[in-house]
Amino acid sequence: AIQAEALAILSSLGLAKSQKFSSYPHKGLKLDGSDMPEVVLSPKTIGKLKPGDSVSLSAMVKNAKPEDAPITFTWSGQGVKAKGAKAQLKAEKPGQLTISVSAQGARYPLGSAAITVEVEAIKALVQRVPNTSDPVAVGSPLGLKAVLMSGGKPVAGKYIFRWQPHPEVSFSSLDSNTPSTRAVFSKTGTTKVWVQVLEKKGDVVSTIAESEQIEIRVEPPKLELTAEPPEPYVGQEIFLTAKETPGMSDDLITFWWESKGSTQSAGQLQEERKYSYVARDLKPVTVTAHAK
Repeated sequence: AIQAEALAILSSLGLAKSQKFSSYPHKGLKLDGSDMPEVVLSPKTIGKLKPGDSVSLSAMVKNAKPEDAPITFTWSGQGVKAKGAKAQLKAEKPGQLTISVSAQGARYPLGSAAITVEVEAIKALVQRVPNTSDPVAVGSPLGLKAVLMSGGKPVAGKYIFRWQPHPEVSFSSLDSNTPSTRAVFSKTGTTKVWVQVLEKKGDVVSTIAESEQIEIRVEPPKLELTAEPPEPYVGQEIFLTAKETPGMSDDLITFWWESKGSTQSAGQLQEERKYSYVARDLKPVTVTAHAK
């Protein structure tokens, strides 16, 4: 546009036969530049976005002349898809990104414009379902849910939720597009749980967020003993059965037994939860089941 202004000024000058300069009316752009071509973006400003948000953009050239047609627009910037004077921006990664557009007229470049957009980071939170802080019994499933936030607002999208620690804790869904899972703890004590949020683009998988760790208190199951028959006679074989609440699979729990009193043929059966003995007399017999 500046070159065009200069050419317009030069074209208004002429040399007469008298070898004196003559002045002719200026037909080019105004000297104050008020009618020079200007590329304008709409909207002029964009508020903070969160990953996954989309915004429509458009460009136009103010003060374009008919002889500038056709005008070609060229867009650049991460996450921009454009056709002609219109573009669609999809926020992908947190941070600042710049979207620019340039306009090329039939005679010369008409200018360019740019806008800077801020994309806020995604934060991941882990919630218990139901949302309590009560201890969990070992072997009992616990509901967990990942919540994604950006700028104080929920974030939706196709993400992969990877629950940790694995394999120390068994999760019903480990690498899944579903933000909910059920965790089963095999050891008592305090266990820290967290989630990693990943995004797949083509063949590339990258981590976009990782939650803070929450502590889960895991307690041993409650044990209950039953006897059969409930009122035995001296010399009658008695069968004891240990039952844990909640129930656990055999690979997560083991039993051992001890007894005090006058018994015979006492011992743990092939099924670890069962024990049998025969009382020698009427004196009390104490049998204790231990679980680990």
